[in-house]
Amino acid sequence: LQMLKCEDAHVYCQSLPNQALMTQTSKPFDVVFLDPPYQQALLLPMLNWLSTHHLVHEQSLVFFEHNKSSKHSWPDGW
Repeated sequence: LQMLKCEDAHVYCQSLPNQALMTQTSKPFDVVFLDPPYQQALLLPMLNWLSTHHLVHEQSLVFFEHNKSSKHSWPDGW
């Protein structure tokens, strides 16, 4: 984080989104990295969850890994 000049950044690592994550932050994330298990089709539910709980904003960057053969239809607002 120092090399990126992001000393004031906060890092959260969660295996799945839950209520605890929402209590750890009072403002939306600027950057989110997602790596859901491909077979469980969690990407779209996770995007909806982030949006519904106001954990991202219009300028947030969301990076995610997915199976390259996956076809996605994006939720409204994404």
